[in-house]
Amino acid sequence: MNLKKIEKLIANRDGISRNEARAIIDECREEIELAISMGHIDKVDEILADYLGLEPDYLQDIINI
Repeated sequence: MNLKKIEKLIANRDGISRNEARAIIDECREEIELAISMGHIDKVDEILADYLGLEPDYLQDIINI
């Protein structure tokens, strides 16, 4: 799934604009990158679920932007 589809999914699910969804995705990516840089790989799935309510299957699409 590409980023545009994830934006649309989150926007529709949460009743927010695609710009708001993109901002949340960007925050999520920053938190994931920070966790990885600090060696907290085990936190990545939790961050993805907390910010976006998505399963780890979407991780690659989020961090490969």
